[in-house]
Amino acid sequence: MQLALRARDEFLSIAAHEIRGPLTSLQLAAESLQEPEVSPASSQRMLEVVVREIGRLVRFVDDLSDLGRIRTGGLRIELEDVNLADVVRDVAARLETAITRSGSTLTVRADPSSVGCWDRLRLEQIVTNLLNNALKFGLAKPIEIEVTSTAERTQMIVTDQGIGVPADQRDHIFEPFGRAVSARNYGGLGLGLFIVRNLVARFGGSVRLEAGPGSGSRFVVELPRTRCS
Repeated sequence: MQLALRARDEFLSIAAHEIRGPLTSLQLAAESLQEPEVSPASSQRMLEVVVREIGRLVRFVDDLSDLGRIRTGGLRIELEDVNLADVVRDVAARLETAITRSGSTLTVRADPSSVGCWDRLRLEQIVTNLLNNALKFGLAKPIEIEVTSTAERTQMIVTDQGIGVPADQRDHIFEPFGRAVSARNYGGLGLGLFIVRNLVARFGGSVRLEAGPGSGSRFVVELPRTRCS
């Protein structure tokens, strides 16, 4: 009982912190935009802040919603033939601003024949969560995503050169609210990798973390490769 209460209190504290940060930024941006002599350049910067912080809040709500759906078995999967190489490049383009802001560079090597019977929206979620994780913990160093395929399976590897994860924490980070570092230092609910693991499992695949502290992280996703039609 005490463990459950402590976990609840920790979650509420982290959640409040995650909401307060974007709301504070939004408030400051709104106040700046109300200034009578705000310059066009300043207005543009403030609008970029607004878009970024709204995105953070949307991801927060989406992660909590997916957590509930996963736990109740209500997560919908809509299968279709999808090219994972295209998904990776689309996500990379969508996160271009975040990549630039992080100081990292991203290299994508993707087999264009990596087509399988998956859910495109959920694949985008998997790639987005893994890439955001690399940007957060990658220490502004290069990031690589590689997609390869055989007749039976497709493999995606996301590699960074950041802080890494101790060997005894590699399973823990895939648990709900699991993290290997302080939430105060890096933020986030600790749901991204939990969602990745569950989505990959829904496709009959697996995900694992390789490497450790000082050598970055290497997330390996393996998906069985079939065609819907």
